[in-house]
Amino acid sequence: MIPFKALLLAALAASTTLANPVPPAEDPKIDACATVRCPGTSCVVVNNRPRCLLPGEQECGPAICPRGRVCCNKSCGICTKPNQACTQQACNPCGNKVCPVGRVCCNESCGICTEPGDACILKLCKKPRLFQ
Repeated sequence: MIPFKALLLAALAASTTLANPVPPAEDPKIDACATVRCPGTSCVVVNNRPRCLLPGEQECGPAICPRGRVCCNKSCGICTKPNQACTQQACNPCGNKVCPVGRVCCNESCGICTEPGDACILKLCKKPRLFQ
């Protein structure tokens, strides 16, 4: 007779080898918030990562505005106090950075911005993560 512990270990090993890997959150078909519980709040995806908004916070492009601030420029992720002046320039999010006007994001993983048409390093700087 096979000991119960040996059967349990064999079953565990078999189940892990048959499991499908979780696709990265960057896949547009995957809802990154599908497996995140945000009791009393809502989940938003910021920079390809799910995040629970705290009461008073709001999504602002690549950023989250804290309580007491408003999103004045979503493309740049700029939060200000209500009724405060704000730039209306269009920004280009690139990983954890924002590309300046006139530059393009050539490698989101590394946050590299270049002039349009310039060469770019195609390497993976950050491993895809589902949760922060």
